[in-house]
Amino acid sequence: MGPTVVVCGVLAGLSLLGPSEPSFDPWAWLVWGREIAHGSLDIASGPSWKPLPVVFTTLFAPLSAVDDSIPRALWMVVARTGGLVAVVLSFKLAARLAGGGRARRAIAGVVAAVALVTTPDWTRYLFHGSEAPLTIALLLWAVDRHLDDRPDWALVLGGTACLARPELFPFLALYGSFLWARSPRSRVLVAAVPATVVAAWVIPPWLSTGDPLSAEATARSEPSWSLSLSPTPWRAALDVAQDQSWLVLELAACAAVALALAGRSGGVRLPRPAHPAVVVTLGAYAATMVALFMGMTEAGFSGNPRYVFPAAAAISLVGAVGVALAVEVAWQLGARAKWAHGRPRVAGALVAGAAATVLAAAGAPDLSGQLDAARAEARDSVERSRLHAQLDRAVDAVGASYVTRFGPATVNRSFQTHLAWELSLHLEDVHGTAGQGIVFRAPEEPVAGVVRIYRRARRRMTIATVGSWTVSARPPNARHVYTWPVARFNLRSAAKRVAAGGSPSGT
Repeated sequence: MGPTVVVCGVLAGLSLLGPSEPSFDPWAWLVWGREIAHGSLDIASGPSWKPLPVVFTTLFAPLSAVDDSIPRALWMVVARTGGLVAVVLSFKLAARLAGGGRARRAIAGVVAAVALVTTPDWTRYLFHGSEAPLTIALLLWAVDRHLDDRPDWALVLGGTACLARPELFPFLALYGSFLWARSPRSRVLVAAVPATVVAAWVIPPWLSTGDPLSAEATARSEPSWSLSLSPTPWRAALDVAQDQSWLVLELAACAAVALALAGRSGGVRLPRPAHPAVVVTLGAYAATMVALFMGMTEAGFSGNPRYVFPAAAAISLVGAVGVALAVEVAWQLGARAKWAHGRPRVAGALVAGAAATVLAAAGAPDLSGQLDAARAEARDSVERSRLHAQLDRAVDAVGASYVTRFGPATVNRSFQTHLAWELSLHLEDVHGTAGQGIVFRAPEEPVAGVVRIYRRARRRMTIATVGSWTVSARPPNARHVYTWPVARFNLRSAAKRVAAGGSPSGT
C-alpha cells in the first residue's frame, strides 16, 4: 500500500493547482486544530466534533507561522489522498473478493471503482476536503488487512475510521470481540483501541463545553434541512440511502451474498466469491448501516448522506462482486447449452456478453442520474470555491485587524467557519453575531447560505467590494429598524430600554 499512498498523495498535491477550498466543516477543523495548538479549544459552535481530522489540523497548525495557507493545503492533500486511495482499494478489494479468472476480477474491480466515484455526493466530498472519502479508505484498508490475516491492523484502521464516524463503533466492538476470542495476545490492543476512540470523542468536548456528549447534541440540532423534520423521517432517510447506490448493484449484492451462502444448486457448481464469509459480512454490514441510518434520522439526527456513505461503499463493493459472478453464471450456462455445438467457449462468451449488456442497460438510468448529479455538484463546488477565494481577498482588502477592532463580523452561514479562520477568532465569535459590526455578504444564497442580521440598520456604508462579496458596516449611532419576529432579540424589552434612555441591546 505504501507506493499506492505515495502516488495518490502526489496526485492529490497536483490537484491543488485547481479549485481547492475547504467547506464549512473542514474550516471548523482547521480552527479547532489551531485552538488546540494554542491551548484554547472552543467547540460551542460549528459542526459536531470529529477527532480524526482535528488530529491532522492540530499537527499542521504551527505551520501557519510560515504561511497561513499551509494548514488548509495540507489538509486538502490528506483528504483527497484518502479519496484516491479509496478508489484504488475499491477496485483491488472487489477483484480480490470476486476471485476467479482475470475477466471476473476485472469486471468486479471496474464496477466497484465506477460505482464509488459516481456516488452522488462523492464529487463534493472530494472537492472540499470532507472526511467521508478518507473514512471509506480506512474501512476498505481494514478489510484488505483482514484478508491478509492481519486482524490487529484491521482493528487499528477500523478504530481510526471510528474517529470520523462514531456510528461505526458497534461494528468495531463486534470485530474486537472476534479478535479477543481468536487471538489472546491481541487483547491489550483490543482493549486499547475502543478506549482511545471513546476518549477522543468524549474528553475534548467535555473539557471545552463541560458536556462530554456535546457532539451528539450538535448532530441532533435539527437544522432547517434536516430529514428528521420531514413527515416520515425514516422514509426520507431510506430515499437518501437509495440515492447513494444503483438498484442493479443492490440486487447484485443480494445475489453475491446468496452465491456466497449457496455454492451448489442441483448438483451444478455455481461460482462463489473467493472469500464468502467476508462478502456475507459486508452485505450484513451494509443492511445494518442503512437500518441504523433510518433509526438515527427518526431519532432526530439530520440524515446527512455522510452517515450512510460507508454503507453505500459496501453495497458498491459487494454489488460489483455480484455483477462479476452473474456474468460468470451466464458464461457457464452458455457453455453448457445444447446449441453450443461443441464450442462451449464461444457460446459462453456470447451469453456472458449478452448478460453484461443487460446488466449495463439496467444500470444505465441510475448511472446517468448519478453522473448528472455529479456534474451539478461539480458546478456548485467550483462556485463555492470561487466564493471562498474571493472571501480571502475581501478580508485582505478590509484588513483582518480592522475587522476585529470595528466589532463582530457577520457572514453568510456557509462561510462562518472560514471567516473565523481568517480573523483568528473562535467559531462562536462569528456564528453568534447578528450584523452589529461588519457584514460580509454574498448574494448566492443557495450556495453561500443566508446572512443572519437581527437588527437591520436603515443605512450601511460599503467598505469594499471584491467579486461577489460586499463588505459593509452601519455608521456609528445609526438608527435601526426592528423587525418581528427576531431571533435572540426581544422587541418590547428593547423599546423599554430606548424609552428609558438606554441602548436597545442594554449595553
